[in-house]
Amino acid sequence: MALKAGGNTRFWTSLHNRTLAIKRSYKTLSELLSERLGKLPLLTAVDEELNAVIADFTAQFTKIFDVLQFNCKPTVNYAVPSYYKMMSFCEESDDNHVEIKQLKLKLKKGLNNKFYSSITAVYWLGAFLDPCFKMFNFLPII
Repeated sequence: MALKAGGNTRFWTSLHNRTLAIKRSYKTLSELLSERLGKLPLLTAVDEELNAVIADFTAQFTKIFDVLQFNCKPTVNYAVPSYYKMMSFCEESDDNHVEIKQLKLKLKKGLNNKFYSSITAVYWLGAFLDPCFKMFNFLPII
């Protein structure tokens, strides 16, 4: 049984890698592009603060996907908590940028489309076969 219903986890990593690269090299890029006439608008179109917030936010997801991807024997013990952890990252807070709130909504929808039905089925099956699953306090009671 596959835990992902479709789509690609590389999007999460790619988004994080792009924003992190800009965050780390913004000053250097600014200096390089200002030396080349007409190229600086490529960088000034990037909101440096928002980019940094997105890089930090998406870092949480890449850590989870790395654990899931590089585990030689993935189990429901990793997959179910990971799904709910990622969903918790997508909870909105009042101090979020408008763009971050929109990103969280899209990510939440993407997680649900990709994982929810299989995670729910796996969890219910796991709780039936192994009662210790009922002790996951972050999961809905079945």
